[in-house]
Amino acid sequence: MREGKSICEDADQDFISRGLFTLLECEELLAKFRAHKMPQFPFVVVSAQLGVPRLRQEYPFLLLCIVTASLEHKPSLQRVMEHEVRKVIATRLIINMERNMDLLLGLMVHIAWYHYHWRTYHTQVNMLLQMGIMVVVALGLDRDGNLRMQTIPFDRKDIDQTEAQGNYRTPAGQRALLGCYYLCLKSSLFRRQLAIRHTEWIDLCTTMLEQKAEYRTDIFLRTYIDIQSLTQISHTLREGRTPGSVQGINWQHLFGLAEVQQNRTEELLRQYNLRDNWALRMEMSAIPVLVLGHALGRQKDIFQIRKTRELISLISYAYNTVTIFLTIPSAAFVHLPASSYNTLRYSLMVLSKLSVLFGWQLGIPEIKKDNIHSVALALLRKFGDLSAEDDVWANCKKVVGSMLLWLENTSDLQHAEPGLSQSVVYRNEGTHGHHTEPSSWQGQVPRSQGSNSGSHQLELSLASQHIPHASGDVPDGWNADIWEQMLEELAWLGLPAETRLRTGSLPSFS
Repeated sequence: MREGKSICEDADQDFISRGLFTLLECEELLAKFRAHKMPQFPFVVVSAQLGVPRLRQEYPFLLLCIVTASLEHKPSLQRVMEHEVRKVIATRLIINMERNMDLLLGLMVHIAWYHYHWRTYHTQVNMLLQMGIMVVVALGLDRDGNLRMQTIPFDRKDIDQTEAQGNYRTPAGQRALLGCYYLCLKSSLFRRQLAIRHTEWIDLCTTMLEQKAEYRTDIFLRTYIDIQSLTQISHTLREGRTPGSVQGINWQHLFGLAEVQQNRTEELLRQYNLRDNWALRMEMSAIPVLVLGHALGRQKDIFQIRKTRELISLISYAYNTVTIFLTIPSAAFVHLPASSYNTLRYSLMVLSKLSVLFGWQLGIPEIKKDNIHSVALALLRKFGDLSAEDDVWANCKKVVGSMLLWLENTSDLQHAEPGLSQSVVYRNEGTHGHHTEPSSWQGQVPRSQGSNSGSHQLELSLASQHIPHASGDVPDGWNADIWEQMLEELAWLGLPAETRLRTGSLPSFS
């Protein structure tokens, strides 16, 4: 269905008519998007019936964003096209005040692969998400008032038009709502700026799409949505609150739900022969990390996960998530959405912090400095093989290089002060008192049964390699400040900063 006259008014001035791309080049990039990117982000599906001519006529902004997202192999040209995207956003969303599915779907594609534009990632992506929410509300996709915004139509005609469109009833509209929900919660891993709840309507949309399954990826939408919901429940339980919709739930029940979700998704991947859906595999592996990881923001929560013996699960799955990434063929991981790279970075941060806290006390190979160092070197090589210029892969390499230097610095501090290996020191915020770790925390912790055997094989392979000094692998001019700053922000889910966690004279982690 055509999105409206205003979309096509300037068709003679679009990026194709101005000679930036030919129709054939656009067709090739669209085919690339369908084959490699679209399965990794199932919230925007472009059917085979929509070719470039029809997209150009009815969904020009979506086409522009697809072309831009598919230019990861040409960073310079991709930067040019990113400016084109911003100009269209400014003109259509701000100046013309348009609200339609073309804009919403295009925004979601642009946000999903926004890590390609790493120079402006943190300053732009949350603004774009706010715009996406605005369009969702304007189109009436949110039937439960979840986004805490009320539509403000200009007159009764606008109300009738919104209701007549019935976007909330279409599979595309329902996927778009779920995609907005997913992207907002994923962005909250590091910056909790957008609040969005799991409502009955979101659950109903997930169920309807799963039952009808217009596309194979529709059956996996529940996995993406339920993982985020489990994370939200975990967050509220940590704060001492129980979500009204899940009264009576406790930690044991929550962990059981996470395990059920993992088993269900693994079975679906086998059943539909989709083991190469790497974004979903990383998401599935990271369930315990996403559910438990934010416990590292407070002292009492770290004690709690240790007492419930969930610490080993957090460590094993964080390590497994990183090693899954390392096994992804380079031809595939360049197409992963930004959410997968956020999950990778999150898992690395969890491992780094746990290594500082417990690496010298517990017999857990995954958080030994040498093993984490080996994984970092493998990541450095993986990104380095792809980087051709000042691109996202060079930026990823820089971040991992910062991690290597940080590991070296913390190792040097531990060697210089061997007393640190005997206890973990806490400092309460606003006081100067110190409390050593109870003796019950000392000793060996058994390996989690949930650990993937493949990850341990990779672990042994990496550990057997020669581990050179980090400074010999990281170019001059890099420093550990990037990684240290990221770890300083590890209390990412807005948890009350009632306690600051420190480890002697090592870098402090809030």
